[in-house]
Amino acid sequence: MRQIFILIALFLAGFAASQGAAGSAQAGMPGSYPESPPQSRPQSPPQSPPSSPKPGPKADTDKPQPALSLKAELEKRCREISIHEAPRDDYRGSMYAFVDTICDDDPKNYPKHYQNADHRDPHKPKELKSTVNLDRCLGWDKKNGGFIKEIEGHATYYGLCWGCSYKRGTKDGENNLSCWCQYGKGERVQDPIRKKMAIKMEFDLGPLLKVFPSGSVGCSHWDYE
Repeated sequence: MRQIFILIALFLAGFAASQGAAGSAQAGMPGSYPESPPQSRPQSPPQSPPSSPKPGPKADTDKPQPALSLKAELEKRCREISIHEAPRDDYRGSMYAFVDTICDDDPKNYPKHYQNADHRDPHKPKELKSTVNLDRCLGWDKKNGGFIKEIEGHATYYGLCWGCSYKRGTKDGENNLSCWCQYGKGERVQDPIRKKMAIKMEFDLGPLLKVFPSGSVGCSHWDYE
């Protein structure tokens, strides 16, 4: 009976030893390694906010503007430009032609502007009425017939002209003066006012007339007002 207990004890001890060895072997298997922590994604460096676009080159607002032509300056500063006629004291019946204007003076270039300026708005331009006789700056081509630029030219006398008118809003180089004339070259047609046969002559007064800083208008060759 004692021997049976000894055999049972040895059997249990051996069984326990074999179980311990098996557990050690399982612990060393590669599949039993603990999982590695998940790798974090590489973080991109912080991006700076988009910079505002650099402004382009500044417009040169201080650049002086090109000077206006004599015609453009005249029509810009003069609210009224018209022509009236007066008879000459001669047997031919020719007419004087006068250009009447109402124009602003130029406060920046006319020193006398501020002598009588409006105290409420001293920089406001003042209007001035003036008249210029076209005899002083318009001539007549006696050979070919027609108007020409000429100092003391007496165009309407030599062309025996009447019914002159001024056309506003023409471009530089375009005619803005028209008159009925007995002499000259061209087709003769009937003047609807006088019912006389005549030639309608045209010319560009742009280079001939000038508005001065005072607001008066005269021939462009004048160096005084």
